[in-house]
Amino acid sequence: MPDIKPVIAGSFIRSRLLGIEGNVTVLARFTDYIYLAVAHAGDPVIVVITLNGGRVGPLSIVLPGHRTLPLNRSAQGRLQGGVIEIDTLRINLHQARIHESELKARMAPARVPSWLDSVLRDLAILPRRTAILPSASAPASPSPEARALTRLFHAGLVSGNARDIATAAGRLAGLGRGLTPGGDDFLCGLMVAVWFSAPDPMQTCMPILTAVHGQTTSLSFAFLDAAAHGHVSDTWRDFLAPVSRGALRTEALKNVMAPGFSSGEDTLAGFIWGMQAMHMPPAALSPIPLDTLSAMGGTPD
Repeated sequence: MPDIKPVIAGSFIRSRLLGIEGNVTVLARFTDYIYLAVAHAGDPVIVVITLNGGRVGPLSIVLPGHRTLPLNRSAQGRLQGGVIEIDTLRINLHQARIHESELKARMAPARVPSWLDSVLRDLAILPRRTAILPSASAPASPSPEARALTRLFHAGLVSGNARDIATAAGRLAGLGRGLTPGGDDFLCGLMVAVWFSAPDPMQTCMPILTAVHGQTTSLSFAFLDAAAHGHVSDTWRDFLAPVSRGALRTEALKNVMAPGFSSGEDTLAGFIWGMQAMHMPPAALSPIPLDTLSAMGGTPD
């Protein structure tokens, strides 16, 4: 079985895979991605085999020169000694070039209001597939439950109260349909906002991660785990880079919004709400779009 040397392995997923052993199965297949699940003593570790042209995320192992792979849904294999073997595929992680997935960009709190206003102006002219983003900036008739959840989550974020944060996050965990429900995508975006602009991100993100554990799909939890530790896709790194402004930021916004049917837009909505909740007066804070999230959800494409 010949080695397929990865072009890159995300720093987050490589750290998760080295040092564990377990059986490997195919979780899902898409045009540019194959999702593998590695079963071991803890939670399954999810790997995204990214083919040429696919977006690179924190769970990605990118293979060179492959637009398709003859790997069917029933394929089974093994991870051992840092080597994934499944069907005719053999990936040696020790030979992979490491791709940094950690979010390095940070924004000073004083800059947030004007920066966020400019992002919302850019966003207003872009097409979108769902109602989630308009709801994030100007929701109509939010339910009493949405208002109560918004107050609870905002109070937790401002005070750092882990119990309030966990309670609010637990209400969103697994909300919606698909392998990555809308509520989880929203939480991922919120945690990106925390890593982008909060002084102690782990204080907020760990209660969220604890609350969602066991409450959603294994694939969705893997993305939540990555976000909680400050790891994001290249599209998010580009959007939040200091040079992302004007036409460059508009294109970056399109790329952030693109994944899945609603996953990208749900994640961006969570990011916008999180930035507002942490840095704007309570009167300017939009309610969490709970009703819209419950109807949304999908899978990364």
